[in-house]
Amino acid sequence: MLAGKEPRGSPRVALGAKILNALPDQQTCRFLLSWYLEKCHGCELPKEAYVDMANSLWGTFGRQLAEPRRPEELEAVSLILCKNAETGLEEFEDYDRWFASCSGANMRWETLGGVFGALTSAVLSMPERDQFFSSQQGDRRSRRNFSIELKDCVQACVTLSNYMDLINVPMVALLIKNLILQTVISGDVSEYSTARLSVDSSNNL
Repeated sequence: MLAGKEPRGSPRVALGAKILNALPDQQTCRFLLSWYLEKCHGCELPKEAYVDMANSLWGTFGRQLAEPRRPEELEAVSLILCKNAETGLEEFEDYDRWFASCSGANMRWETLGGVFGALTSAVLSMPERDQFFSSQQGDRRSRRNFSIELKDCVQACVTLSNYMDLINVPMVALLIKNLILQTVISGDVSEYSTARLSVDSSNNL
């Protein structure tokens, strides 16, 4: 399919809509990202960047993401992110210029994936019987199930970001975060080893 000719009902747009539908509501996002800032270790991008990205997402697309969510609204947002992801991301040394290029109306799947990565890290770092989970619905009442659902969205964002085979700093950060989260959820290494893995991965950039 030609770049820039993505129909709203395409598989890419449909997958993107599913990702957006899985995004927790704004209040839950705020709580988890606050927890992430305070409690979590991260070395992919500055932790504050993911909070800023989430705020820009809600500030730009809050109406479309409001509950109850409608498929046509989610598909419209997904189409915007798909089109944004088809162009190369210019690198800026100035944070404000860089942030403006990949947030808000310029949001891309790799930057949204970073937000999902931060949310996943927050859920994984919470005590398994934390009162937070009792306020959630369905499978999200389980820390493991909630973290796996969010991690699946991280992987889906990687898939959508890979469509044009473009590489940039948020994409590299997303790939690192995806690997770390998969390792933690699989339970293959200790917490210390996971932190070491994240540091080693960043040093290799």
